[in-house]
Amino acid sequence: MVMASLIAIYYAMGIKEYILFGALTYLATSFVLRGTLAIQHRRGMKLVRQGNFNDAIPHFKNSYDFFSQHKWIDNYRYLALLSSSLMSYSEMALCNTAFCYGQIGDRQQAVYYYEQALQEYPDSGLAKAGLAMLKAV
Repeated sequence: MVMASLIAIYYAMGIKEYILFGALTYLATSFVLRGTLAIQHRRGMKLVRQGNFNDAIPHFKNSYDFFSQHKWIDNYRYLALLSSSLMSYSEMALCNTAFCYGQIGDRQQAVYYYEQALQEYPDSGLAKAGLAMLKAV
């Protein structure tokens, strides 16, 4: 919807390559918004990909704090961040924190964060799966 609006604006302005400009504007805006508003989440994910789970935890906690304080950004992430994710950044932060604790062997903290995710997001499939995995081990 946002990209279509941008394309329509460029079309109305008489820009010859209105589809290209609309798509590029959408892409650039998306990177800037996610790179600024969701920076803690992105830093945490980068550290997880590197296997630095201990270092990732504070970033996910900061991400959770930010999106908890600015719920409107998370609730309207499809506009505020141009993110089509069905899962909120707060839910992702809790589950990612739990996952990191699980990876470093702190089962108690992993369970705590998965349970917190389920308290706030009772339908969280990721938290349910994480808890089930921890209970099976």
